[in-house]
Amino acid sequence: MNLKSFCTVSIGLLCLLSFGVANAATVSYSITPPSLLFADPGYTPDGNVTATVADTLDCTDGTFTVNASPVAASGPGGSTPPLTAVTTYIGFPAGSNFSFNNAGYGQYQITTTTTACATGTPPDPIVNIVTLREAKPIPSLSQLGLIIMALMMGMGAVVMRRRQA
Repeated sequence: MNLKSFCTVSIGLLCLLSFGVANAATVSYSITPPSLLFADPGYTPDGNVTATVADTLDCTDGTFTVNASPVAASGPGGSTPPLTAVTTYIGFPAGSNFSFNNAGYGQYQITTTTTACATGTPPDPIVNIVTLREAKPIPSLSQLGLIIMALMMGMGAVVMRRRQA
């Protein structure tokens, strides 16, 4: 390949990459899991997923539709998380907080669609999966005491056994 054809191909690729599809909006998430473990008798799905959407240079002053739907069989024991209190926000501006309350343990698919742009063309929808994980229980002091006592008894048994041998 000579220099002239290399430059022609390179410039064509550069133009294609520079002026291609509009960049998607920026979406960030804040996740708060439910307050109790799934197995606790008083468990209620009181978790929260908050999505915050920001414009990009390719699509300014955009309006957005944000949807949250539970992923089947993604919860504890193969359960499906419940629907959130609000499942869809339609036509809100960038910078808005889209709060999906009453989320349970498991995964939710969050789809962010740009419905309009003041400048530029709306990009393809952004699809992300967020997970609300169950926290592992921390042993109480009495449980830790029992664990330490069992370990000490085990070590004592080993010492006694060695003395007998």
